[in-house]
Amino acid sequence: MDFKRQPFVEKKISEIDSERDTNVCILGNVIDIKKDMIVIDDGTDKTAVFFTDENALKNLKINNTVRMFGTVLPTPDGFEIRGEIIQDMSNLDIDLYKSLTD
Repeated sequence: MDFKRQPFVEKKISEIDSERDTNVCILGNVIDIKKDMIVIDDGTDKTAVFFTDENALKNLKINNTVRMFGTVLPTPDGFEIRGEIIQDMSNLDIDLYKSLTD
């Protein structure tokens, strides 16, 4: 039996649909950090991202720009995201990036 994982799709937080989206990639700023969770704001909305590996968050700081890859999990109030990979993108030229992706 072959197991095929769905690809990560770059999304704005406000565009995430918990009924259709499975794996998403979000680029935004860290606005809060807890033991196993961060809150990311991408300019369209903000969302909490939960990590099972607390070490993934140990070098992050408030206002860091990050790219996060995670799985969307539907909840009664909308969705939550289980983070799998987080990349520090603080050195990214965000204006150049947006001009290439918009």
